Formats: sequence, C-alpha cells, structure tokens
Amino acid sequence: MQTVVFFEKPKAKQEADIEEPVEQEATKDEPYKRPDYKKRYDDLKKHYDSKLNEFKSREQELLEEAANSRPSYVAPKSPEELEKFREEYPDVYEVVETVSHLQSEEKSKDLREKLEKLQTREQELVRKDAESD
Repeated sequence: MQTVVFFEKPKAKQEADIEEPVEQEATKDEPYKRPDYKKRYDDLKKHYDSKLNEFKSREQELLEEAANSRPSYVAPKSPEELEKFREEYPDVYEVVETVSHLQSEEKSKDLREKLEKLQTREQELVRKDAESD
C-alpha cells in the first residue's frame, strides 16, 4: 500500500506564514515610539501655509484678470455723447438723472435756508440802522 500525499495547500499557507512573521519581527525589533507631535504640527503648518499662499496667489491672479478684462469706460461729456448714451442705455440714464435731480434739490434747499437767514439778518441790520438814526 502506497500513500500519496499532496502538499499544494501548505504552499499557500507558507506564503501567508512568511508575511506574518515579517510584520511581527518589525514590531519586535522596534520599541514603542511616542508620536512626534511637534513634527506633525510642523508638517501640518507647512502644508497649511503652502495652501494659503497658493490660494492667495490664485486670488491675486483672478483679481488681475478681472481688472484687465474690465472694459474701459469713458464718461460722455458733450451733448452728442450724452444723447448717444441716452439712446443706448435709457434705464441707466433715467436713474442717473433721478439721482442728480434729488441731489440738486437737496443742495438748493440748503441754499434757500442760508439765503433766508441772510435776508432776515439784513432786515434786522436795516431796522437797527433806522432806529439808531
């Protein structure tokens, strides 16, 4: 009687066994090491600073790009230019006109009040001169 033994399965087991002792040996050789929090903090700070600088430079690039792509605007000065602006942008023209009317009314109101004060002061001075003569 002959006995035939197959050892194919143990080969797979041997590969697994080889990997496990390597991991165990590495942990046995190295004693417990306290985490280096200063190094971790420095690494995180370095990463944060690099990202912050990257974002700032990107923001600066976008601002410059926006400034360069902004159309140059020349305000209309002559009556012909104003009329052309009024035809092209009627809504904007009306808003600007309304704002200018409000500002001019406010200034004229202030001037009227000053004028009334001056007139009353002048009348008082004229009356005092008439009484003193």
